[in-house]
This record gives sequence, structure tokens and C-alpha cells, in this order.
Amino acid sequence: MVKQITGEEGVFDTRIIYLASSGSFNEIHLIDYDGHNDHILLREKPIIVSPRWSQDGEKIVFTSYRENNPDLYQITIRTGNIQKISGEKGINTGGAYSPGGGRLAYAMSKDGNPEIYVLDKYSKNPKRLTNNWATDVAPQWSPDGKKITFMSDRAGSPQVYIMDYKGKNPNRVTFQGKYNATPAWSPRGDRITFSTLVNGHFQIATIKSD
Repeated sequence: MVKQITGEEGVFDTRIIYLASSGSFNEIHLIDYDGHNDHILLREKPIIVSPRWSQDGEKIVFTSYRENNPDLYQITIRTGNIQKISGEKGINTGGAYSPGGGRLAYAMSKDGNPEIYVLDKYSKNPKRLTNNWATDVAPQWSPDGKKITFMSDRAGSPQVYIMDYKGKNPNRVTFQGKYNATPAWSPRGDRITFSTLVNGHFQIATIKSD
């Protein structure tokens, strides 16, 4: 009914991934959109952050401190198999699959400050997209795969930016507020959601992608 009326798929067959802690353990959970069938996908004592779905829903990329460094891993949901994607010295975090799953964007600080890289599934050498003194993290692909939104403090405070998928033409999107972080595209690609600091508390906001 939703598709017939709106032309778009509904959320009724979707799942949500979230983080939880239980005692000294950290967990990645999967749950149906309506709150049912909650189960643990991964449970370990090291810190886990930033889990993200692949577009086909078969894999999740996340960052874990299991080797005492924030390294990037991928877990296959059906088998539970875990593969290390990036373990360079410094941070390896914020992994995001491109539409179609052929590329993975993430942030590394192996050369000093955090920069955004893209790894093609057919290559072992990530390509650097950003190159400046600032902190560039939290990349997210647009639904058409042509743009990447990310967080940068190159203007003096954390703000949301957009660049093309090759790292060219970066443009600042947010100007209101002193701390805007963790951007993500809407499924239509017309808006970006992000967290913003308002009166000492983080709120969720949206802004047009233009």
C-alpha cells in the first residue's frame, strides 16, 4: 500500500542496528523496525563504535579496539565471519559503503590528522580524498553515489560538508550552530540529517543538501 500510494518502499521489511553494553561487554544488536526479534550480532569486551550497514544488508562495518587501536572491521551477518579492513596506526573509523557496495569510505589518521579515504573492493590501496590540516571524518555516500557528506572543523568548528565522490569541490552545508556532526543522507538524497549541539545538549536536525 505504501509503495502504491507514495511510489517508495516502506520500512516494514527493514532492520535497525544499534550498540549496547552489558556489564563489561560491548554489543552490536540487530532488531526489526518495530522492535521485535532483537538479537546480539557481536559481543566483546573491547570498545565498539560506528556500525554501518552495507546496502544489501548482508554486512556491517564497524570500529573496534580489540587490538588496542581503533581498527576497522567488517562482519558478515549470515556467517558471523569478521574481517579486518584497516589497521593503520591511529584511527580507522567511520566506515560507509557506497551504493552497490563497491567502495568503502572511512577516516584514517596514519599521516597525522584524520583524513577521508576510499577503498575500492578490487584494490588494497585506499585513495585519499581530503588533504588539509583539519579533522575530516564521518563520511556518508549520497544515494546516487556521486557525492559524500562528511564532518570537518576546517572552518574552526565541526560542520557538515559535501564533496564529490572523487574528493573535489568541497562545500560547507551547515552555518548555524558551533558543533554539527555525524551527517547522513536521506534515502531520496534531498536532505541530510546530523546531530547539533543546542544549549549543551545534542539534538537531531535536518537540512537541505543544497
